[in-house]
Amino acid sequence: LALPADAPTDQFDALLTVPGGSKAMLQEEIRKQFGLVPSREMREGDVLVVKVKTPDAPGLKVSDQKHASPGGGGRGGSRGGSRMVGSRAQSSGGEFSSQHQSIAILLLNLQNHFDLPLYDETGLTGKYDVSLRWPVPAGGTAAREAVQAAILEQLGLELTPGRAQIEMLVLHKEQ
Repeated sequence: LALPADAPTDQFDALLTVPGGSKAMLQEEIRKQFGLVPSREMREGDVLVVKVKTPDAPGLKVSDQKHASPGGGGRGGSRGGSRMVGSRAQSSGGEFSSQHQSIAILLLNLQNHFDLPLYDETGLTGKYDVSLRWPVPAGGTAAREAVQAAILEQLGLELTPGRAQIEMLVLHKEQ
């Protein structure tokens, strides 16, 4: 999210309670309430680059399922519940598991544990079954570090700070 230079520096929370609420609805509400017009743009930003460090790590297995299985997401994790996108994923406390998911969907499910976007440079294709566990510290930096260490040790995926072109929601003052 990129705000105009003279925008307030306060933090904002957004809550959509409309059934079937969408990004377009959020953007329209931002325009009505704040006089800011949103647009999606590719910009260079800070990211956590995800690369394979240890191939054949025990927690990341090529899925042998032929089709996505139905299922629901769970609640938990250090910063809220995991999202259910595609196949089956569950998260609670210091555990995350998923079946028959692409790396892109896996990273979407793990994104809520990090302040920076996860940027996929793994080169991995196909669907994977994942089993991940980490100790549950009090929160903040320790929680992120615990998840990051588990991702490296169990999935063989390394997260390093970097910069990349990413899609951002940019807010401009209404003319």
